[in-house]
Amino acid sequence: RQSEWRERLYQWSSNYDPNAMLELAITVDARPIAGNAALFEPLQRQIVALGSNDGLMRQFAAPALSFNTPLTLFGKVKTDGNGLDIKKGGVFPIVQGLRALALKAGIAETNSFRRAELLAEAGVLHASDASDAQQALSVFLRLRLSDQLRKLKDGQAIDNHIDVAALRRLDRELLRDALRVVNQFKDIVAARFKLRG
Repeated sequence: RQSEWRERLYQWSSNYDPNAMLELAITVDARPIAGNAALFEPLQRQIVALGSNDGLMRQFAAPALSFNTPLTLFGKVKTDGNGLDIKKGGVFPIVQGLRALALKAGIAETNSFRRAELLAEAGVLHASDASDAQQALSVFLRLRLSDQLRKLKDGQAIDNHIDVAALRRLDRELLRDALRVVNQFKDIVAARFKLRG
């Protein structure tokens, strides 16, 4: 019911703990897919209005910086025994950063690629930074899908880890460049929300 959702949004926006921020991140991407879309409009206005709460926005943006970018000091891709967790290292920082920037700017769009465009149009991001974020996200999603399809074919469990050693040389270079974009994008998010000393 609408009143329950309004109360949930109020609770999440008053409670800055990590679980509340996770719930809010999921809800920020909500959109009506069936039924009377007009019922969602007041909730969407309430969601967008949260962007004016600076304290909340700092906490909401902070998870975008919570995972280390898997690059060594010398710019090589870092992996562990399971490969590279492309969701933590690449997808999530960009998606969450765009969510936070869009919410702060009063942009209700839920698609990450479109959010980047609208943030550039609004002057929140430089056009080149928006384009870089879109391209990096495209690389991550393509590589993850390719690896998941390979695992499916081989009867392996599907996850967010990719086998970097199995990538073609060009894909390894694209991955490295995309991870550099993640670092640059994190710097933008950190500066915008004053998240680093």
